[in-house]
Parts: sequence; structure tokens; C-alpha cells
Amino acid sequence: MAAYEDELLANTSYLRRLREKGELEGRWAGYLQGYREGYLEGIAKGKQLADHRAILDSLIWRFDPPASTYQEIEDLLRLVIDEQQRKNLRKAAIQAQTRADFQSALRTLTTEQANLGNRTEAK
Repeated sequence: MAAYEDELLANTSYLRRLREKGELEGRWAGYLQGYREGYLEGIAKGKQLADHRAILDSLIWRFDPPASTYQEIEDLLRLVIDEQQRKNLRKAAIQAQTRADFQSALRTLTTEQANLGNRTEAK
């Protein structure tokens, strides 16, 4: 008899509305959290792309690299996601005496980053 009464209570319109309200609030909270995270991720990605573009533009204006070199640099830049490293590369793009100097700095950075990643994965 108690189970029957519990079932009747669980199906009252008031409790049904409470459940629906809770589900709606939960969905809305999930939507807002996802929106915030997506927004922040989009801003970070936009900053990363703007930094890469600034570095590449500096190199084009200063050294006018051939297309193959440009593509190599662009591919390596995609590996650099840390904001401070991108800042250092912007500085290097402006201060480098030659395109080869910049490429050397970029390769060193990406090699160090790869080695650090390998050590982290090994742990």
C-alpha cells in the first residue's frame, strides 16, 4: 500500500511541474556553462590566430620568404599555443637579423615544446 501511495504522490501535477522546472533549469545552466566555455575558447583561439598572423606578416614584410618557407613557418607556428611563447616569437620576428635566425628560434622553441610534451606523456 505504501508503494502505491508513493507512486500517486510522485505523479501529482505539482511534483511533475517541479521535476520539469528542475530539468529546464539544469538544461539552461548547462547551456550557459557551455556558452561561456565556448566563448572563452573562441577568444583564446582568436588571439592565437591574430598572433600567428602578426608574426607571419612581420616576416613577409621584412624577408619576403619563398612560399615553401612561409608554409614551413606557418606549420610550426600552429604548434605554438602558449601566449608568452607567441609574444617571444613576435619579438624575434622583429629583431631577427635574417629569416634563418627567426626560423632557428622557432625550431628551437617547437623542439623544446615537443620534448617537454614527451616527458609529460612518459610520466
